[in-house]
Amino acid sequence: MFASKDPIRIEQQREGLNRSRGGNSSSSKTTGKARSARGHEGLLKGIHNAGGILQIVLAASGDKVRGKLTHHDPYTITLSVDGENVVYFKHAIESFKQVQVH
Repeated sequence: MFASKDPIRIEQQREGLNRSRGGNSSSSKTTGKARSARGHEGLLKGIHNAGGILQIVLAASGDKVRGKLTHHDPYTITLSVDGENVVYFKHAIESFKQVQVH
């Protein structure tokens, strides 16, 4: 099956074949630790956990929208605006910031 007689090369080919089939490689290691959110995901996570109000500026129109952050994922932000959940795609958002409620 493998053309090479070098044992290291044969092992590399097996690992590649195993990965292409969706199997686990003996050389791949997972730590079991949850990855911490970084950048804007970390900021959104903090605002969401605090039940904070978020203001977003839409890229196309420049309109500002304020609402309670109810959900976020890698592609969308969901705000509760006037009691209604509205989903905004992140690529359509120019900027966002947490708003302090007085």
